[in-house]
Amino acid sequence: LTDRLEAQFAFLNEADRLKSVLRATTLVDASRPEISGEHSSLTPRQLQILHMLKLGHTNKEIGRALQLSHFTVRNHVSCIFRAAKVHSRRALQDPDALHCNR
Repeated sequence: LTDRLEAQFAFLNEADRLKSVLRATTLVDASRPEISGEHSSLTPRQLQILHMLKLGHTNKEIGRALQLSHFTVRNHVSCIFRAAKVHSRRALQDPDALHCNR
């Protein structure tokens, strides 16, 4: 019983941590990555996921924070890669990768 309670407590602590990360990523500031161009090719949700990717979060962490399946996050990540014309998370760190005009 004690092990189960400790596991539940750890889960709740992780959930609180992810909620605070989500709150921090939804703040609008100058450092938030955005896709430039006349028409952004990313949805607001994809921009949110992009920001979390740049902070180094995994698909599962992003999914937990946004209450999405990690498979849904994976699909969004694929769309982000396509829009930024990159093939890896590391390539998203390059500021020029985020300026993808349509």
